[in-house]
Amino acid sequence: MFYSDDVQRTYGELTAKGVKFLAAPSKMFFGWWSMFEDGEGNRYALGEQWGTNNPL
Repeated sequence: MFYSDDVQRTYGELTAKGVKFLAAPSKMFFGWWSMFEDGEGNRYALGEQWGTNNPL
């Protein structure tokens, strides 16, 4: 899992560079979360924990 201070911003930056996301970021009970994959089909999570950028 990879962490970001701002998942929505990171999603936009990576999408602009051609990274394939399986879904747009979504707000979960633990914070923001999304999933992307590399050129070989390996999947990775991108998360933002509450308190880093968005308070509860």
